[in-house]
Amino acid sequence: MDNSEAIEILSEELDKYRGKAYSELKTLATGQPIGKEVRTYNDADYNVEVVVDWVDQPDGNIKVLAFIEDGEMRSFFPLSKQFIKTPEDTFLED
Repeated sequence: MDNSEAIEILSEELDKYRGKAYSELKTLATGQPIGKEVRTYNDADYNVEVVVDWVDQPDGNIKVLAFIEDGEMRSFFPLSKQFIKTPEDTFLED
């Protein structure tokens, strides 16, 4: 896996969720992974999963955690990034 390429893909995917309002993330807070496959310009395939869930309790802070792996050795230790959004639509530091 090309780490810089994977981090770029992961950041782009996480930014899609970062741009959503708290009210929209609230509807996605199931704790179930949302998966997709991404193929890069050089035909590398990556699996990306995003999990949106409550930090402690419903209607509280929401954690959005994204993982990326290539189906090989990295699948045992996927790269990940996350953020936490508050009900006030602000971000907590990671």
